[in-house]
Amino acid sequence: MNILPGPKEFTRENGNEELWYQVFRLEHPVLATKQKRFSLLPGRGRCKMCYAPLTGSAVG
Repeated sequence: MNILPGPKEFTRENGNEELWYQVFRLEHPVLATKQKRFSLLPGRGRCKMCYAPLTGSAVG
């Protein structure tokens, strides 16, 4: 029984390319909302993608 996806499932036809284009090149609406919320939390080091604080009182 093989539960791993086959090579065809990782091709460009899946539509993932459009999602990643939207996340990294454009402003994805869900990610933009999370970035705004996380930027309000105190902390020095932050995730470069979602701006979640890596240090400070918000990390627990």
